[in-house]
Amino acid sequence: MGGRLSRPRAADGLGEAPRTAQIAGRAKGLNVGRNLIVPGSVVILAGLFYVYSRTAVLAAKLNAKKHREADGGQISWSNQSLRNHGQRASVADDMANLREALMGNKTGSGAASAGSRADRHRDEEQLRKLMGKGK
Repeated sequence: MGGRLSRPRAADGLGEAPRTAQIAGRAKGLNVGRNLIVPGSVVILAGLFYVYSRTAVLAAKLNAKKHREADGGQISWSNQSLRNHGQRASVADDMANLREALMGNKTGSGAASAGSRADRHRDEEQLRKLMGKGK
């Protein structure tokens, strides 16, 4: 309403003058905020979110694995409740879990995974013998 008062009149003095700059589109030029900074920040935020989500999922898996090992193969919710309320010793340090999730486990991971692969291989051989399929 008030904005119409400041627009120039047309040549006949009655209508509004055409806005040629708005009809043709925006003024050409480099808009640094829109053309460079916003896409750059989107890429950076996407990268940060990716790293955070991968690290959080890996840390949760490591934490659950350590709790399963401490409880004898399956998570005991009663033991977990006691740990949460400080009535039982904590299984792992949070910073150690985060460090292990970020950097990976440097000690013993190769030997443990090779042993589990060998056990699995033996089990598969026994299964094949029982089923009568090959050696």
